[in-house]
Amino acid sequence: PISPSNVACSAADSREEKVATAWRRTPATMPPMLDRRLLALPAAVALLTAGCASVLVDLGLGAERGRADLRWQRDDDGIVYLERNVRDPTGTVLMVHGLGGSKDHWTRFAARLPQNLRLIAIDLPGFGESPKDAQASHAATTQVAHLKRFVDVHHLKGFHLVGNSMGGRIATEYALTHPDDVVSLVLFDPAGVTPPPGASSSHIVIVRSAADFDTLMATAFV
Repeated sequence: PISPSNVACSAADSREEKVATAWRRTPATMPPMLDRRLLALPAAVALLTAGCASVLVDLGLGAERGRADLRWQRDDDGIVYLERNVRDPTGTVLMVHGLGGSKDHWTRFAARLPQNLRLIAIDLPGFGESPKDAQASHAATTQVAHLKRFVDVHHLKGFHLVGNSMGGRIATEYALTHPDDVVSLVLFDPAGVTPPPGASSSHIVIVRSAADFDTLMATAFV
């Protein structure tokens, strides 16, 4: 079970993975009233009281990773990623985060994907826990090259590529540049997409009428 003793303030380098491991080991057959999220509450209160507020972030990240059965990995290039590796997967899903995002932005999405899929959420160079070089280019074309390097190093082939925002643009350019690698392309609010002819230039955030809904649909789908 998750408890303050599992996640000491001094163990900063592996707190998230410790919590993720504890979460995965917690029985999934508990009564609904005793949802597993409640097990984290005593630890959260204890850590906050002890002045370890920063640990709460790690506690949350670890819990979300555990729910999705994602494990922290770092390859020889220093690229950090989360992976759910399953025996005889029916497919592989590679997820690319947006600007200012990280691999952990995909944990809740990943938790709802079928258990027979291999899942990989990457920290692109310059983001999350992957190497950062202030002098290096972070242009989309450069990130496509980094992503291709990752794909080749990990021998990925015929995968589903998913991208959000900036990651959507990178994923699109990757699919156009390396079409044989990609089985399908899934984009969430991708950057770099030009609205179709006739689409409204206004951005509807809250739909208040049927007309608003039609405007939203005209700009949301290409």
